Amino acid sequence: MKILIVYYSLYGHVLKLAQAVKEGAESVKGAEVLFRRVEEFDVVLKKTADDKYLSQVREQQKDIPVCTLDDLRAADGVIIGSPTRYGNMTAQMKQLIDSKPYMFRLFTDAENVGELLVHRWRSQHFEPRKRRVTMIDGGFSA
Repeated sequence: MKILIVYYSLYGHVLKLAQAVKEGAESVKGAEVLFRRVEEFDVVLKKTADDKYLSQVREQQKDIPVCTLDDLRAADGVIIGSPTRYGNMTAQMKQLIDSKPYMFRLFTDAENVGELLVHRWRSQHFEPRKRRVTMIDGGFSA
């Protein structure tokens, strides 16, 4: 069984979560794990080019392949990692999902989405269950 772990991490928090999930998934007999990142927007790269910390985080991720349509097609299950902003996934993750028709079909078939890794700032206004629903349902509203 091929499990795709795809994540977006600007500051490295979701990267750490995704790496822990990868380690756990690889420990399951018969599981083949594809570990992929979501590509950063050029504008973010340009505006943060002089930030030492963000440069270190990018350096940690440079050898992790960017998620492709072939990765999505090959996966039997998907685990998504994304920070949330006001209950929604990042624009980078949303762009991946919206730009790949196959990804949309994956997410509308509840059997394929195994879990969502969510990193959020502490908030009294959004409960984690609502956040997960927003990431999936909110991504596909008309």
